[in-house]
Amino acid sequence: MPNLTQSPNFKAYDFGPCMDDLYDDLDFAEDIGLIAIQEVPSGNEYEGGDEDAFLEDFGFRLVKRPTRRDFKLTKVGEHAAREVYDNLDDERRERLEQIKRRFNAMPFFDLLRYVYRKYPAFAKRSVLSL
Repeated sequence: MPNLTQSPNFKAYDFGPCMDDLYDDLDFAEDIGLIAIQEVPSGNEYEGGDEDAFLEDFGFRLVKRPTRRDFKLTKVGEHAAREVYDNLDDERRERLEQIKRRFNAMPFFDLLRYVYRKYPAFAKRSVLSL
C-alpha cells in the first residue's frame, strides 16, 4: 500500500485523504457511461458501522448529511473492468484480491478508524467535529 503522507496528490479533507482529481475522474467515468452516480436520501450515511466505538476512539461528533452519493458500475463499466482485470498479471490480480478481501466489506467506521490511525494527518480536516 502506498504511503499517502508522501503523495502530493492527497490532501486532508472531509473524511480523510482526498484527491481532487478523483472527482474529475468520477465525472468523466459517468460521462462516458462507465458508472452511474445517484444522490439518494440518507437516514444514516454510516450504515453498518460501529459509530459508538469510533466516537469513543476519536472523540468526534457526527455531522449527518441528508443525502449521499452512490456509485455503481454500469454494464459497460462492468465489461471494461473485466477487460482490465483479465489483462493484469497474476501478482497484480492477487494484490487487488487482497485489497478487496480486506476493505470491501469493512463497515464505514472500521475503515475510517483504519485510515485515521494509519494516517492521522488526514483526520485534521474531518467533517466529524470535536
